[in-house]
Amino acid sequence: MTRERRKAPTKGGVFGEANERGERWCEDIHAAFRRTADIERLPAYMRISGQSWYVDIHQDRTIRGLAFQLPGKDGQERWLGGCSDAWNDNAALIDMEVFYGPADTDDAMIEALVRGDDVARIHAEQSVEWSELYELEYQAEQKREELQEALKSRNASKWVRNKVWQLIEQTRKAVEKYHQAYRYLNPGEKAS
Repeated sequence: MTRERRKAPTKGGVFGEANERGERWCEDIHAAFRRTADIERLPAYMRISGQSWYVDIHQDRTIRGLAFQLPGKDGQERWLGGCSDAWNDNAALIDMEVFYGPADTDDAMIEALVRGDDVARIHAEQSVEWSELYELEYQAEQKREELQEALKSRNASKWVRNKVWQLIEQTRKAVEKYHQAYRYLNPGEKAS
């Protein structure tokens, strides 16, 4: 089986810009590819996960590995690996490495499905990290609003003042945790 790295999208207009790993978003998989194969097509003994991957901390949305068939070349099938999009049925994240294989076997498709499952796992892990980061930011905003409400009271009792100082400390810790997570996910950039 041979492999090559695609430098340009197969059809203009349906692919987005490449990310840091060379993957591209495809907005219309049915227009770009001859057919798709789901991770379920892998033999049971070869399934890495055989499941969907959660993309948020609430476990509401999932993605899974897919393979996408390109038109054949020199009597061989050509496949790309990628993963589904959790929010759009017809979109996918595509790894642009092409897998070649004889038309009478599923070797190239299986290689692409394994790659697709790996793309799905990596994308899901990053999405969960971002989801956790946004959750921290949301919690800090909620604490800030509580603090503002407590400070609006003119006749604040000792209990209210203590509550305000607790909220200030909790907010400070939440913001620091947010900045640490952002630095981890985006080395070299500053959090907003």
